[in-house]
Amino acid sequence: MNKSAIYEGMGYYPHHLQAKVHDSSARFRVVAAGARGGKSMLAGAEIVSALLAPKQHVWCVATQYTLAEKEFDWAVSFLDKLEIGGKRALSLARISNSQRGSKSLLFPWGSRLETRSCEKPQTLLGVELDLLILCEASQIPKSIWERYLRLRISSRQGKMLATSTPNADGGLFFEMFNRAEKDQDWARWQFESRDNPTFPRGEWETMKEEMDAKVFDEQARGLFVSRRGFVFSLSPQNYTAQDVPVEWPFFVGVHYKPNNPVVAVFVSVRPEPRRYIVYDEIHLEGKNVLDICGEIKQRIAGRPKFLGVCCDFWDPAIQQELKTVGFSVGVNRKEKDIGRAIAAQKRVQGLQNALKIRADGSTRLIFHTRAANTIRDFTKVKWPDRREEEQEKPEQDAPLGKYMFGPSAVSYVIALLETSSGVDFYRMAG
Repeated sequence: MNKSAIYEGMGYYPHHLQAKVHDSSARFRVVAAGARGGKSMLAGAEIVSALLAPKQHVWCVATQYTLAEKEFDWAVSFLDKLEIGGKRALSLARISNSQRGSKSLLFPWGSRLETRSCEKPQTLLGVELDLLILCEASQIPKSIWERYLRLRISSRQGKMLATSTPNADGGLFFEMFNRAEKDQDWARWQFESRDNPTFPRGEWETMKEEMDAKVFDEQARGLFVSRRGFVFSLSPQNYTAQDVPVEWPFFVGVHYKPNNPVVAVFVSVRPEPRRYIVYDEIHLEGKNVLDICGEIKQRIAGRPKFLGVCCDFWDPAIQQELKTVGFSVGVNRKEKDIGRAIAAQKRVQGLQNALKIRADGSTRLIFHTRAANTIRDFTKVKWPDRREEEQEKPEQDAPLGKYMFGPSAVSYVIALLETSSGVDFYRMAG
């Protein structure tokens, strides 16, 4: 049975760029696509066509299991629609659907699908593969590919499909994309979000208006965007000297890492349309979180709508310290689903979007001039220069730690509020 017949049987009708990927005979295929461009669906369909042949071994690999599950779930969904001998193909498989850890499908004819995580590289050893799917490949370290994954497809002359939304002009995925331009065993494609026919037509212009230009190019157009120079760009509209009304609700964002300043930012939330105003700050060297709790309590006195303290989801020790002194603590628990590195990237991009000046002159994030240290942090934090930094790291680019104190504290507040409202923090919609 050819691919077209299989895809028709499972109700999958690829768009024109997906079809080109499916039709390609290249051994190594690389797809850079905007969010919702159809890359996970494409990979799921490729997986199904591989599994229907005898004794095929397929892996979906990502930096953590949850990121490999989208492609796995698409394959399961397609198999549930496809009939073989009058039975649903999925009913023929033995399924291991672990809540935490690897998921797998095993068919009677010996073909197997498994999810794998880069978190424990030793689990990537000792297997021969016919098809390797690199899920969100821009997050996978080059060392994992070279030391573990490349060898898995060697003995069987297996194929690889790497899909991702681009992330910076460096790292493994960027190198793969460039190699595919000149190596005959490789092929590459680039999708925009709107290339997917199911993408809402009116959403494109809305996203373009709401998102920082570089974030839009990366997340919607599927382009590789340079990470060079300063991370954030502030305009006069991002500043104010006006005090915020005491009746507006507000949060305190707290950020601290050992041997760094401890920072608390006081973020007022203006009602409709929602705006965030950083109206005050505490920024102290040589102190820890407990040292500033008393001062936080002094500064929130007289403001009746204090809604709690926001901090890093990945730092339970600080959460406990804040709770011990009586604060209500909020964290963005959705970060658990995407992992620490990608969550940090999302928060940075969310701040970039929030700072954008829109066509009507409005902005989502404003700083009172008294928050001088936070303003300094936003204006001085830089991306690392890969040309000067030779250490091995994933393509996941994070800003340099210096001066990320204030931005991190602000991001905890905004990320929690936006995601709690059902808003994609990349977008900062509305």
